[in-house]
Amino acid sequence: MPFFANTRFAETITYIQNYAASGLSAPIRNDIATLINTRINRTTPQARTRYDQITESMSVKRHIAPLVARGTSPEREQRRAIVLLWAVLGSSQNEPAKTNDRMNRGMSLATGALPAALAEVMKLAGVVASPAGAANVFNGELSANPLAFIQNYRIFIYGSGSGSAKFSTAPTGNYQNVLRFHFQYNAAEDRFDFQTMAQAPHGASHAFDAVSVPAIHWSDVPGRGVNPAPTAMAPSGFAGLLGTELAGATWMMTTQFTGCSFCYRSVGMNTYAAHITPAGITGKPATTGANLANQLIGNDANVVRGSFANFPGAVPALNIFGNGVGNANVVGGNPFYPPKTPAATGGQMKWMCIFGRHNGAWQIFSQSVDGIHAILEHRRIF
Repeated sequence: MPFFANTRFAETITYIQNYAASGLSAPIRNDIATLINTRINRTTPQARTRYDQITESMSVKRHIAPLVARGTSPEREQRRAIVLLWAVLGSSQNEPAKTNDRMNRGMSLATGALPAALAEVMKLAGVVASPAGAANVFNGELSANPLAFIQNYRIFIYGSGSGSAKFSTAPTGNYQNVLRFHFQYNAAEDRFDFQTMAQAPHGASHAFDAVSVPAIHWSDVPGRGVNPAPTAMAPSGFAGLLGTELAGATWMMTTQFTGCSFCYRSVGMNTYAAHITPAGITGKPATTGANLANQLIGNDANVVRGSFANFPGAVPALNIFGNGVGNANVVGGNPFYPPKTPAATGGQMKWMCIFGRHNGAWQIFSQSVDGIHAILEHRRIF
């Protein structure tokens, strides 16, 4: 008797719902089933065509890779489930081409690798399927062990410009800047995104509060001026730098770095941070990441080194974690992140993200990604 596509599709969904070995709760597995039926439907001719393509690709008999064992009946179910779930994740932004390689991998994995691969894609699908699935990964993996998480998964932080005005004005007022962020899985880019607005194409999200450290252009720092290279006749400085107080939330987020400097200082119960960008912005001059970091450190005789004008009490020199240059008192490794090149390729930094978590004290982590989107470096800064 032929194995009809509709039967293959329905039985695979049931298999996913019952796959307790994934480690997911039954409600989350049910949420994944709902996601599949919502995204892979037959309500329009286009949707029907996509449905037919996916169900056909789930045929182990026709698509198993050469020299790969088809396996037992449960193993064939696992192959079909992997293919279906990646197809569902790839349909989020109508960009299935970006997930096709991961979808097709289900037909080339050795049988012994299938359980782990299925559990992994089910976890990712759970993040997309419901807030409960997203919270499961946020609390159970990211919060439980941030360093292990950024070793295994790429992240991207969009950050926010909200509140940035109070970090480029006179040093008065409240310097806490707590915003609501959303944790989502971006299947097309195969990474976890953090941003202040949930993106519907990514599916569900986990909402949490975080101190937002906005990126400030170097020329907007009070007293710095707009000359990238001051002279002895017209010196300037970063003594008016205003830091974001890390208080009011147990997480800290700031937008990605492509040459910026991360400045921080922690004394007793007070921890402040700033994100200073060297980029060229309309109407504002550019400098290089290395020049910016050197000036903040105090390596330029014509620029007063950085210090937080709003830090409670006297503040010593800041820790500067810059692009190829730094003086930060880091937990381990270089006091800077890998230099960025104009045309990033494999092995060269393309972007770097920094986030923090308060766990009795603040812990700040960084992850650098290279031009082929591989994790170049991951570590705890302090």
